[in-house]
Amino acid sequence: MTHILLLLFTTTGFALLCLSRTRHQSALVGRKLSARTTRHARWGGLLSLALAFYVAGHGIGWAAGAVEWLGAASLGALVTMTALSIRQGREASR
Repeated sequence: MTHILLLLFTTTGFALLCLSRTRHQSALVGRKLSARTTRHARWGGLLSLALAFYVAGHGIGWAAGAVEWLGAASLGALVTMTALSIRQGREASR
């Protein structure tokens, strides 16, 4: 269960951080978001990654949890980056 939560929180965190970038907002939601929404997405992404670190440390142990978190964060970033690339490729072909 801990591993699933880690992947969920890290992928969500990186997706929110991606959404907080004005460069990716038009590709993801079709428009530029307000400054307030962008700020909330950024803080939500950071909070999600911090929560994932806590879940890893509390559920697995702080030494091994940090390594698990790093692996889950890498996988979450890869999933987010792949989804964004596919989305932007489909938008470019239209």
